[in-house]
Amino acid sequence: MKLELKVSESGRVDLILLDELKRQGVSCSRAKLKDYFQAGEICLGSKKLAPSLLLSPGHYAIEIPIEKIRELQARARASLQGSFVPVVFENEEVLVLHKPSGVPSVPQSAEETETAVGSALAQSPSLPENLTKPLEPGILHRLDTLTSGLLIFAKTSESFLRLKDAWKKNEVRKTYRALVQSEGPILLPSQIDLNLAHDA
Repeated sequence: MKLELKVSESGRVDLILLDELKRQGVSCSRAKLKDYFQAGEICLGSKKLAPSLLLSPGHYAIEIPIEKIRELQARARASLQGSFVPVVFENEEVLVLHKPSGVPSVPQSAEETETAVGSALAQSPSLPENLTKPLEPGILHRLDTLTSGLLIFAKTSESFLRLKDAWKKNEVRKTYRALVQSEGPILLPSQIDLNLAHDA
């Protein structure tokens, strides 16, 4: 497939291609792109290109196997256990799960399926794709693996964009509750005034 490039300033062809692929929502590492260069699959006309080739400003039509790259792009997959994280609420726009402690919010690779994302995909397979983070379809925020609580997934692209914007504008109110254990008596009401930190 030909990729039409408009280069405004000189640069390495591999870096320019990576930027353009990212702009089009195609995830590809620099190392993987290098494999396509070495296999002779990235060409300008009939000339095979080297990744270090400097392109001057101008217009270029570069042959690159975009569809092959898309197919190999890592995407989150549904849990093999089905929908194992409890559903608290669901409508046409959102899916709310109650993630238990010990379950990761998102996978680290496409092979990791037993996550809140995997459970959400088992419940709602058409969660909108996150073009910049293909392992995180529909998810609007994360919780640490050891933290339990509600996770919200958008079920449509429109609700994903709208709710993401609300998060950025601090229009979402979040409440965190902590379980506190004391070796002595606690007088109620009381207040704990300490910095939060990881449990060592």
